[in-house]
Amino acid sequence: LERFGLERVQRSSGNSLFLAGLAQDDARTDDAAQFAWETVRLGSGIGAEFGLDLSVRAGMAAGEVATGVLGTDRVSFGVWGDPPGLAVTLASLAQPGQVLAGASVADELGDDWDVGPLDELPGLADDIDVHVLNGPAGARSAPE
Repeated sequence: LERFGLERVQRSSGNSLFLAGLAQDDARTDDAAQFAWETVRLGSGIGAEFGLDLSVRAGMAAGEVATGVLGTDRVSFGVWGDPPGLAVTLASLAQPGQVLAGASVADELGDDWDVGPLDELPGLADDIDVHVLNGPAGARSAPE
């Protein structure tokens, strides 16, 4: 995580939420995309190697969030805002081996990444612009 400048802020039995650019001037969108891309590829590769049905997918969104510590007896860290909610939703709607990204992420990645529009995503409002992150420009698009 340190290599990508990410912080894991929430974890449940089947999901984890990471933040990039927390308390930094740079959002580190490229690093976050690289982390998501490598994680999905690695998970898919491990599943194939060991004959496991691993469903690894990711969702990415960018924007301002609020963070803080809650509680006195049992302290926990929280993150709030539209980007975390959109990222979790995109991850839940992504196909195994797929990284979905909101429009702000696609815009920030620019030409260094192969990002394509997704015309339709059942389960998501029509006014939300979604893109598929196919990997760094010039990389193979299918997980190993």
